[in-house]
Amino acid sequence: MLVIVFVTIVLSIGVKQGARFNALMVGIKLIVIAIFIVVASMNFKIENWHPFLPFGWQGVANGAP
Repeated sequence: MLVIVFVTIVLSIGVKQGARFNALMVGIKLIVIAIFIVVASMNFKIENWHPFLPFGWQGVANGAP
């Protein structure tokens, strides 16, 4: 809730400052996602994928509905 209030205050100050703040927040989010991908890729184990589709695509189709 505090984040929403803070963003509302910043956006009410002015459109230009709000646009800069929004761009900054998007940049921070992209950096966090990139860090997550790097950390997750270090724990990636291909052995856990076997068997990837034990029942083939028919099993995927049967499980979908």
